[in-house]
Amino acid sequence: LDALASDIARVGVLQPLVVRPAPDWNGYILVFGERRYRAALQAGLTHVPALVRRDLDDAAVLDLQWQENARREDIDDIDKAMHLRRMRELRGLSWSQLAEAVHLTRRHLLRMQHLAEMPPYVTGLLRDRQITPSHVYQLARLAGSEQQEALARAAVEGHWPVSRLGSEIAATITPSAGASLHREMGQEFASNDSKAGS
Repeated sequence: LDALASDIARVGVLQPLVVRPAPDWNGYILVFGERRYRAALQAGLTHVPALVRRDLDDAAVLDLQWQENARREDIDDIDKAMHLRRMRELRGLSWSQLAEAVHLTRRHLLRMQHLAEMPPYVTGLLRDRQITPSHVYQLARLAGSEQQEALARAAVEGHWPVSRLGSEIAATITPSAGASLHREMGQEFASNDSKAGS
């Protein structure tokens, strides 16, 4: 952000932000360009160029934000997974429809949704890079946040590879929320495949 702020202080904001009117018409809501906006504030700017989009509802905003952010490396998979969940809920999509809308494979979509279901302690470890997404996918096999947090903590303290965590989970596993999600999505995908083939 410091480098961007330095550039903006020197040449200004070259790419306009995208905003939409607030529901009460009192100001605007930022749609795209949060980093540019924060950098402009840091650079001391009081005005920035912006494109006003009056045609965007909440669902359209989520769709456009996904298109912009899906390929960005500075947005982690947890935030992307939460974004996908909001898209599904707001637009009333099935898992199959969501997978098609965002051009993700079923396997990738399922793995991302496991990230969205993790307790904050586990996602914090992932953001801090103390565990990997593969560790999280193993933790999704456990029932309840207490088990997930306990084994995540043990994995960090013991520097466990994914294989060790998997073995520890296999010894104590009970049906989990992650397994339920897996079954829910799997049943829906299988049902749709069956209908497509008939």
